[in-house]
Amino acid sequence: MSLQAINQRTLQQLIDDGLVRSALAVPNNGHWELIVNDGQVSRVLATTTGNKVRTWSKMDTLIDYIAKLGITTLETDLTDYTAGIKTTRKRSDRTKSMRQTHEAARHDLWFREQVIIALIEADSTHARWIDAEDVRTRMEQRAKSRMDSVND
Repeated sequence: MSLQAINQRTLQQLIDDGLVRSALAVPNNGHWELIVNDGQVSRVLATTTGNKVRTWSKMDTLIDYIAKLGITTLETDLTDYTAGIKTTRKRSDRTKSMRQTHEAARHDLWFREQVIIALIEADSTHARWIDAEDVRTRMEQRAKSRMDSVND
């Protein structure tokens, strides 16, 4: 049986207008779907994007959701219910993204600490400043001595 889809905004309007007569939770592949009836038509709740059927992995979450909408009575149809099915949502894309975010945050913290340490050292009375020309000369000497050792 194919049901007409309804989004949350329309459902909320029907509830506010007192037109929702019943709500039914139906299991489907380890998830719960919500079907509402306004007395004439039964509709399944869909997402606002893509018009896909909205599902909940836990009945508690579904109950919290409908209670916030103002639905006070919920029936269940356990015809297709299978006990013990555990559903998990694998979101490897989010896992990878979160891992990268945490790594970036750790690096940012480390970098900020290094900047603070460098500023403290630079402000120290014991700081020794080297002229840029001296550094350039030293680097050229190092490069030359390395080239000489490679050629030997």
